[in-house]
Amino acid sequence: MGQKRLERGGNTEWEQMKSISLFRIARNGIGFCVTALGAVASVRRRDWLRHALVMPAGSCQRPAARRSLPSALIAAAMVGLFADVRPAYAQMRQCDAVLPGPGASCMDDVTSCSLNCVANDVLLAIYNVFGTCSGGTQDGNPCVVGSSPVCDSGGGTCVSNVISCTVGEPVTLTLQAEMIATAAARWDVGIYVALDGGDALTGDCFREYKNDSLLEPGTTGDCFPVCSTSGTDCLKDDDCPTGETCDYGYNPNGGDGPYFDGECAEDPDDLCGDLEQGVPTFLNLPPITIICQDDDGNGFLDLGTCTSWDNSKSDGTPNKPSCINEDDTLPNTPSKCRCESVQVGTVEVCDSADCPKCEACGSSGFCEPIADCCASDADCDDGIKCTDDVCDLTSNTCSNDPIAGCC
Repeated sequence: MGQKRLERGGNTEWEQMKSISLFRIARNGIGFCVTALGAVASVRRRDWLRHALVMPAGSCQRPAARRSLPSALIAAAMVGLFADVRPAYAQMRQCDAVLPGPGASCMDDVTSCSLNCVANDVLLAIYNVFGTCSGGTQDGNPCVVGSSPVCDSGGGTCVSNVISCTVGEPVTLTLQAEMIATAAARWDVGIYVALDGGDALTGDCFREYKNDSLLEPGTTGDCFPVCSTSGTDCLKDDDCPTGETCDYGYNPNGGDGPYFDGECAEDPDDLCGDLEQGVPTFLNLPPITIICQDDDGNGFLDLGTCTSWDNSKSDGTPNKPSCINEDDTLPNTPSKCRCESVQVGTVEVCDSADCPKCEACGSSGFCEPIADCCASDADCDDGIKCTDDVCDLTSNTCSNDPIAGCC
């Protein structure tokens, strides 16, 4: 893994500004601070700071009558002034992309920050599994198992392509992620899926993002969708009166977009989809091969996954750069991510340790009989009267030795 950088965007600039200002205070003396105190009432603090940074040395004289101004009062004034300025820099990106080492492609591997992922702004509720419509007018078409209105309305049923797997073995599936922003809208959302049975924080991962390709890059003309007939503002069809559609709106339900673009006006070049607060949004993934595992012991397949996001909009500047593809979907601070084990549809997990005696997980992903295995002498009966049918309970194998003198 690349060396984590200790300097964070924004903090360095802030420290430089603070050092320069404090140096000029010391150089110009208490008279400068008195002038600053008088300026607070009439000048916005941020504007005052900009003025302070360019103020030539010696431009503030040191009145003799005010040399006894208590240093504590000066310090208190400066704390108040700088406290208002700091939040402007706190929104700058703190985590940048780094080149990971061999076999490392998960979220912490590709980020300059040491992530803690304590925020719960975005939840990835479940991974749905794709199947195939069986029967009806949609026969043979892809469908989402358990949620396939097109397949069902055509008179068919959605049959999963994978119904079970054996613990520890690779399994290939086509998945659909279901996400929701809980706290507020979140920007440039990325998904990391563990391919190695890990937690998606480190190791081998598949990465994906929501491409908000509704508009051509660099255009803002359609950033304000409206309902097709009434002309009222909208973001998606559900925001419009019955029978209307949201022109140039987004589609959270289809799995392939177009996705919510909350940065359209601020950053026309941004191509990464965002999440509207409280709206379940689906994202279809290509076929991926993962390791079969059941993390919570409920009998169903689980998958380690991480989700990243920005908590502020991009504007195309170095401090808030445009997001172009999945490589740019990074947490903008160490906490703006979430890692969890998520259930994969209703795919069952088979563990041979849980199978009955003389059964083990087979190619079907379920418990199957083991050839020539016995659990008792009765299992070894070969139908021949003059053989001694015995089950060795250590090896679970039969022996059928001839009985001497038997005829």
